[in-house]
Amino acid sequence: MLFSFFDSIPYNPKTIGKINNELTGDTMMTDIFRNYKAYYNQVIGRYKLRNYYISGAPRPEELSYQLYGNTQFYWLLLMANNIYDPFYGWIVSQDTAYKMADQKYKDVGGNQVLYHRDGEGNKYYNLVNKPGTVEWYDKGDTNMLYVQYTGALAAVDIYEDAILTNEQKRNIVIISPDDLSNFIDDMIREMEIADQ
Repeated sequence: MLFSFFDSIPYNPKTIGKINNELTGDTMMTDIFRNYKAYYNQVIGRYKLRNYYISGAPRPEELSYQLYGNTQFYWLLLMANNIYDPFYGWIVSQDTAYKMADQKYKDVGGNQVLYHRDGEGNKYYNLVNKPGTVEWYDKGDTNMLYVQYTGALAAVDIYEDAILTNEQKRNIVIISPDDLSNFIDDMIREMEIADQ
């Protein structure tokens, strides 16, 4: 598909390809470092991206199949949403989000309060509550001299933060399935022009 338009480069695999204990030489491979995002950016302006809400936690390949009938178009979903790491940048199951939080914070004490939130969703870091009041102070202000916030705040631990962050990944943009064929044709045309 698109990779057929990428230049080939010689690659010398030193750990494989030995015949009779001698290296077989260079192997021609696709240059995956070609900047295909530049071609995407040139073409995408001609199309209107649609908002899409992800139900469940399908991997990009699964969602590509659901939307376009082909798993190979997962890269369109990632590019359209500026996701460079499909594991950490894409929505995951709740269980996976919890495991990722455990792994992320295992060396700094595990489950703990990361921040507090007010009723409007604003985040406040490193605050402690003065007992018996609604006053909040910076953790470093041990004498509680400088009020940082007054009012009710809700504590958010590593698991709740993981779920909140994960849920934000449900809203993405997609290329309409009706536009897919034209988009791919335009993208290939841009790559052909660049090769001339």
